[in-house]
Amino acid sequence: MMRETMVTQQKALIPDELMEKQCLSEVLAHIEQCRMEFTKLPFFAFLQDNTQGYRERLLFAKCMAHFIMSFSDLNKYVFRDEPTTDPLQALINIQTHEDDDHWEWFLEDIEKLDLNTSMSFVDALKFLWSPATVESRRLSYRISSLSMSADPVIKFAVVEAIEAISFVFFGYTLHVTTTLESVTGKEYRFFGSYHFNKETGHTITNDPNIDYANIRLTAQQMQTALFAVDQVFAMFTEWTNELLRYSLAHTAV
Repeated sequence: MMRETMVTQQKALIPDELMEKQCLSEVLAHIEQCRMEFTKLPFFAFLQDNTQGYRERLLFAKCMAHFIMSFSDLNKYVFRDEPTTDPLQALINIQTHEDDDHWEWFLEDIEKLDLNTSMSFVDALKFLWSPATVESRRLSYRISSLSMSADPVIKFAVVEAIEAISFVFFGYTLHVTTTLESVTGKEYRFFGSYHFNKETGHTITNDPNIDYANIRLTAQQMQTALFAVDQVFAMFTEWTNELLRYSLAHTAV
């Protein structure tokens, strides 16, 4: 009964025209539509609000720590599957290796933003597992649920949706750090141009040798892939709303 309900939910979310085509390029087109809507979220308007200080607009960095530090594990133990003979899984594997060390840049920026404040180990754990950071934790768990042992097509859809979200997210933080770097003389590798250029340079869909329009999907793969994309954007929307709540509370202080 639960499986039938999920399939019904998936079908309800998928436009009829996409169901007719059933190729991977249509999944990518759906991701692009979702990406455009994602840019309209209030959090990104906050990042562009020049009435707020540049450093103050990045105070949310502490709030996202659980997910950023967990993302390396998602790459290693959820998305990656080696060895593989599946061409899509091989592409996913390459990307996960390229993303392995991004958490190091995050820790660098925490230091440079003067957010590495001293607290006891117990207080740090309380913060990371507090109500203020629940969506950051839920991201890792829900992405794992969507992707663990999934068909490579579904993993591909999830990974590419996350890449599209990263393109938006770091594009807006780049807007903040560009000016902040000119003031402080520091390079913010995670939130600045260094990370943004890495993200745009290694996305899976950059490979000119792959024609995604010729990769056919079964009806079930199409349903599940599009459902997964919608779920990823929904959970990241909740996450950005949490970051905004944290930012507004702490910039007010």
